[in-house]
Amino acid sequence: MARKKIQTMVMEGTLTQAEALQALSMAAQSATDAMPYALLKCKDHAEMQKIIADRDACLLAYTNAMRHTLQHTGPLFEKTAKELTAAAKAVNRKVKTIKDAAEAVELLANLVRVAAKLALAFV
Repeated sequence: MARKKIQTMVMEGTLTQAEALQALSMAAQSATDAMPYALLKCKDHAEMQKIIADRDACLLAYTNAMRHTLQHTGPLFEKTAKELTAAAKAVNRKVKTIKDAAEAVELLANLVRVAAKLALAFV
């Protein structure tokens, strides 16, 4: 049986600071652009607060990363940057067709999850 190489978050890789910041910026912009559409689907204050908090979390992941240096560039962070870019594009593509607040919350929550993971690469 062939051995598979085990990857960790602290491995060296080829992810650049510019690439990581671009992915985080794209997520922050997508969340900001999506917010009005998502808020229109909310039926109560709690749903609105969740949408706003998720947008804020994406924005903070980006702004905090800008003040730090990319330290972890390994394959898992490279993959995360690509995943974040894809998630941001998905938000842009899907936001105008969301049916309800739950769908909006799920869309933005996924974006926050991936943005937070990528932000861990910065120290």
